Amino acid sequence: MKTLKYLFLSTLVVFMAACAGDEKLPFVEFDDLGYGAYPRLIDGVNGALDYEDPNASQINFTVEFYDDAQGQNVDNIEWSVSYLTHGPAVLEKREKGAFGTSPDGLPSAEFTFTFQQVFDALGIDLSAINSGDPFTFTSVVTKTDGSTFTSSTSSGSIQSGVFGGFFIYQAAVKNLPCKSQLAGTFDAVTTVRNIEAGIGWDDCGGNMWEGTVIWEAVHDPESFDKGRYNIFVMSEAGDKWNDASMGAYFACYESSAEGSLPNGEGGATGSVGIGESCSILNWEGQSQWGEVYTFDAVSADGIKLTLSWANDYGEAGSVVLTRTDGVTWPADMTF
Repeated sequence: MKTLKYLFLSTLVVFMAACAGDEKLPFVEFDDLGYGAYPRLIDGVNGALDYEDPNASQINFTVEFYDDAQGQNVDNIEWSVSYLTHGPAVLEKREKGAFGTSPDGLPSAEFTFTFQQVFDALGIDLSAINSGDPFTFTSVVTKTDGSTFTSSTSSGSIQSGVFGGFFIYQAAVKNLPCKSQLAGTFDAVTTVRNIEAGIGWDDCGGNMWEGTVIWEAVHDPESFDKGRYNIFVMSEAGDKWNDASMGAYFACYESSAEGSLPNGEGGATGSVGIGESCSILNWEGQSQWGEVYTFDAVSADGIKLTLSWANDYGEAGSVVLTRTDGVTWPADMTF
């Protein structure tokens, strides 16, 4: 019922404020909120968590406190951090006796959290970080009567709009490199393209092959190293053959042996493959005949990835790779 009371009364205050126009609200209107308490951010969050400089990077911010007694009944504030399945872990608890005073005359507290401090609290290091996953900082305000207030027990009106309560903050990691995790077994539909090179391949334009294509990672997918993938197809007999054309040679030449498919000397250990870094694809190496491959187009749509390629001999094709593992391709894939 306490939370419902805060929600109803704070909504009433916001409605009254809207009727009063854009004039800055005095803090006294908070008295109607049921004697809660909240921290209010002053001058934003500064700094960043930087992957390239974990020892020196940090975030810092200052909050002021407000309650029914102009913040004087706030006893302490505690900040914690969590990341994916790690945490929450306490970073710092600041007691009333260590509060300062804000320009508005309210109790205040300044906080600085270094990247190393975050690591130490969670018991992790840089190897645990994934692309796009933020660190979440959360606070708990405790009053002298023992009552506590968090983002989950304070209404949306307190945490936004006229009051600007600051209970939670998500910090993305700056300069974070990418993990390359594209390996898998895919359903493939491959079409031969005629690019008018004046070779026999031109007569196969439009021919199609449907089958299975496999990308195997040569690198460690959990590292931030550039990705490298060897490419295989499944033959009619169920053999796994190294094939940079991803089935196009079957559609045109009706190849019947791994050695007649574009790979490198030694078949599966061949030098031609696909590289990837932060969703950018490129061909690496060359076939056993010295052919160099390039991409003409790359596009991803959910579980489907469409690639168009050509080599300097004049062969070309396009393939639609459909994932069968429930994972979607990165939407921003290009070449």
